[in-house]
Amino acid sequence: MRTQYPTNEAQRLAALQSYGLLARPYIHEFDELARLAALFCATPIAIISLIDHKYQYIKAAFGSQLKTIPRKYSCCAQTVVERELVVYDQASLERSFGHHPLVQQGFQFYAGMPIINQQGFALGCIAVIDHQPRQLSSQQRESLQLIAQQLSHQFELFRQVQQLTALPHDVFHSSIASDPQVPSKTPLIAKMSQQLHKPLHTIMTDSQLLADQLIEAGVAELEPTAHHIQETSAQLLALIDDMIDLAKIEHGQLDVHYEEVCLGPLIDQLNVIVAPLMVRNHNTFHVQIGTRQRIFWSDNRLVRQILVNVVGNAAKFTHAGSVRIEVSEEQRNGQHYLAFHVIDTGIGMTPEQQVQLFQEQPRLGKSLGSQPSTGLGLAISKRLALLLGGDITLSSNPGIGSHFTLYLPLKATPQITQPQAA
Repeated sequence: MRTQYPTNEAQRLAALQSYGLLARPYIHEFDELARLAALFCATPIAIISLIDHKYQYIKAAFGSQLKTIPRKYSCCAQTVVERELVVYDQASLERSFGHHPLVQQGFQFYAGMPIINQQGFALGCIAVIDHQPRQLSSQQRESLQLIAQQLSHQFELFRQVQQLTALPHDVFHSSIASDPQVPSKTPLIAKMSQQLHKPLHTIMTDSQLLADQLIEAGVAELEPTAHHIQETSAQLLALIDDMIDLAKIEHGQLDVHYEEVCLGPLIDQLNVIVAPLMVRNHNTFHVQIGTRQRIFWSDNRLVRQILVNVVGNAAKFTHAGSVRIEVSEEQRNGQHYLAFHVIDTGIGMTPEQQVQLFQEQPRLGKSLGSQPSTGLGLAISKRLALLLGGDITLSSNPGIGSHFTLYLPLKATPQITQPQAA
């Protein structure tokens, strides 16, 4: 079959190059989506490919070890030209793609869905292949389209992350904040954040749709895979938000709105947010705050953010144990503070881990006890506490648990103070 090209091939190739995905020999992060496609469509093989000028590059797969196919033999290349679901039976495969490695192995069914980006360019495709004749149901076709949309959004996310990580180092550090001649980088980072939020939210929404369809189709054992994609996206979303907060703090552009904060409603809001975390790890949550009507001056939103980070961290690293909050007034260096003691019976930390905990080193993956972490939440919480005139301290022992204390002044103070041990 003579190689065909889209009418906008030059622009399509330029768009494909902009993602930087061709430079990666294999993208293991996409293997789960290939597995979803194969199992949902009940085929032994699924491949995720990008179509360059001369070759089809297989970037992820389920049930296949192929890496590269000349474009002139590629079914997926034709899918890119058609820009819609393409289905071939054995006869059409042998007639049009007789030199394709899988066709030569006797495969009798191919269905490919193009991966189309936001600008409308077909970059590649997700394809399912079988050695038996078959037809796809309308639900399977819809699911294949959802997975293709997922891949498009993940491509976009990959490109945005590449651009974000390529920003100059000083964008994330305060050395330029004191120089009035250097323009603020925070609007640039905020714009990047907005660009990243859209594909992430779409990925999370599509993942939920996939999970629902998997249950309806009677393959509920695949539901955790879809939810894993959701959780990973949520984790990356949290990392992006943390980076934006950190940039604003370091450049003095985080607005603080002091107001009367009532302790009772604050703890009620916290309880609503952290309750699912407690249930997930089978923890009990106890609160001892004394007078619910106690009033102090601070920024309600920032205080809630600090407490969610600290209590959430305690819940994450405690399993079938307890997390409790005790609130009391304490005097340090002649100043009155409201002290929020967050005490857990979790895995605890070594002295070395305690030192690293408040360091501003973003990471996306596993941390203490093989739990997912962005690595910035507690560092940002400490910076926010200092910004509000308080501090966060920590004492911990491995295998016993951790004790965080958030100190906040009962009266708002414009300067940064660090309470010392009595």
